[in-house]
Amino acid sequence: MGKMVNIRQMIETDLVAADQLRSLVGWNQTLQDWRRLLSLQPYGCFVAEQDCNVVGTVTTTYYGTELAWIGMLLVHPDYQKQGIGGKLMKRAMDYLDTLGVSCMCLDATPAGESIYRKLGFQPLERLARWEITKLPNIPPYNHFKVRCLESKNDLDDIINLDRITFGVNRAELFKVLVNDSLKTCVFTGEGRTITGFGMVRAGSKAYSLGPLVALHKVDAEELTAALLRNFYNQPCYWDIPDRNLEAAELAGQYGFYKQRPLTRLSLGNLQTFGQPSGQYAICDFSTG
Repeated sequence: MGKMVNIRQMIETDLVAADQLRSLVGWNQTLQDWRRLLSLQPYGCFVAEQDCNVVGTVTTTYYGTELAWIGMLLVHPDYQKQGIGGKLMKRAMDYLDTLGVSCMCLDATPAGESIYRKLGFQPLERLARWEITKLPNIPPYNHFKVRCLESKNDLDDIINLDRITFGVNRAELFKVLVNDSLKTCVFTGEGRTITGFGMVRAGSKAYSLGPLVALHKVDAEELTAALLRNFYNQPCYWDIPDRNLEAAELAGQYGFYKQRPLTRLSLGNLQTFGQPSGQYAICDFSTG
């Protein structure tokens, strides 16, 4: 008989062990990413514990009763095929059910997709991680149109723009995401109206471009140049929905290549998913 596995709420002192597990499987998140996820949903992140060791994790991010995201489902390689991942998923789903969430989403690797389908999740769309090992020397961008985030009004504008393109209000996520980003830029159109924005964050293996939202392709081109310009010769990831062919084309022009595919899955009644054509890069796989 296998040893007892305890599924419990994640606490601050678990984060170092959780990040060590993340490092073991080779994901790009950082300790600060764990802190952000736990701060956003302190009662909705869980660990699997055996013999006082953290052997698995899962997180949830709540966007109101319309939608929640499940992420960071990790099980130590030595403890896989013991049902731990299923127990973590059940705990996360049960928690979201108590909040009255009508739809749960997640981004799955090919290895995990069949597991989630058995739980009732259905595919929404395909995504891909694009990678470059050394960013090229980025050409100049339009300084009259692109600038750094400057004020609370700017933040309110990008939160609203994300709501339009993503489909739900992610204000609480963006308030902390801006602080955790190395660079946040906005694209201003006529009347100084913000019609696009993007961020770059540090990762454990590579910089991460995203989210990147733009209402027009030219906005995305200028934002990408502004965001990546300071990271010459550095590795970078860019997570792109397959349906955004313009984003894929732009990534290819910079020398990015597809690293691996993923599938976005949902369970429940998805009311809206915004304007997907404006999503040139997602936030990340743990929050959508």
